[in-house]
Amino acid sequence: MRKCFTSLLLSIATIPSLIVGHPDTNHPKDDEYAIHENIINYVKAFQNQDAQTLASFWATDATYTNPETGYSIEGRDAIENEFSKMFKDESPSKLELTVESIEFLNDDRAIEKGSTRILNGKEPITSSKYVATHIKKNGKWLIQKMAERPSKDNTKLNKQMNQLSWLVGNWIDHDENVHIETSCQWVLNNNFLRSNFKVLYHDQKELEGTQIIRFDPSTQQIRSEIYDSDGGYGEGIWSYQDNKWTVDITSTLPDGTKASSVVVYSPIDKDSYKIYIKGREVNGRILPNLEEASITRKRSN
Repeated sequence: MRKCFTSLLLSIATIPSLIVGHPDTNHPKDDEYAIHENIINYVKAFQNQDAQTLASFWATDATYTNPETGYSIEGRDAIENEFSKMFKDESPSKLELTVESIEFLNDDRAIEKGSTRILNGKEPITSSKYVATHIKKNGKWLIQKMAERPSKDNTKLNKQMNQLSWLVGNWIDHDENVHIETSCQWVLNNNFLRSNFKVLYHDQKELEGTQIIRFDPSTQQIRSEIYDSDGGYGEGIWSYQDNKWTVDITSTLPDGTKASSVVVYSPIDKDSYKIYIKGREVNGRILPNLEEASITRKRSN
């Protein structure tokens, strides 16, 4: 039962670039910022395996519950003890988290909803939905209640898509003329990746779009669909070789012209990758390759 608790505790331990969601526009921004700031500091404490500091983010009468097993832990001291056991007995798991929403019920209470996806070395990927209640006491936001619900078994799909988990996050690419921002996150029970991009020329938005990446069980391939604000769209087939991901893209431009290209992704580390576009062809006319670009993770201020 403690494994379930471990999974949920890890759901808070994420990096700022994975914090997404829909802010409550009717509530002061400083409260939402405070909750997000708690998550960032929580990460630092978790990385330091500091059980006492981690427990300090929970209310003294906090409760964690797994609805399916009925397993619950009550009180900050019990939660700290569970953290201590976890750090002593178990290796940390890799986590991917999506915060779907933070809703303020009043000035002193907020509900956070999201989903998690974890991989613990020797164990298969699991995913879950969670709901957390935050309360404000003496000017400080604390976790009062948290519950999780395991998602249905989608291990096979997750195993395929997990190969692209390095894409998750917020990314930037820019020079003196162009600024490109990309945000990639898990959606729909963590079976799909959705990547939204925005292109600005001289600080003026010129183009935006969405790419959906999925595993196709009928062909055993990773495929993608992309749509842009000009009305263009395309499809891609992904393949992996020599530490690089290659995407063969066929697309239709807004005027109906057919085009194709090959996009090569080269992961460098957790905070950067390179992208190279070659084989560009529009209506049978061959275009030059584009210069390789370095993409870096966008850090929260």
